[in-house]
Amino acid sequence: MVEYSTKQISPILLEELKEALKSVSPYGSVEIQVQDSLVIQITVRNIKKTLPMQAPRRVLKNTTGN
Repeated sequence: MVEYSTKQISPILLEELKEALKSVSPYGSVEIQVQDSLVIQITVRNIKKTLPMQAPRRVLKNTTGN
């Protein structure tokens, strides 16, 4: 389990973290659980945002005659 140590970060752990970050799309988070200086869990959360209702846009009329 040395490859998941937080004392000496290995290329394997860096690759795991990079893949977790790449999988967050387009909103979300990556949570890293550490116990006894070892990464024991990487949790990826993806969030689906809903768009708020937007009022229709008004078009202003040109009243100057131009």
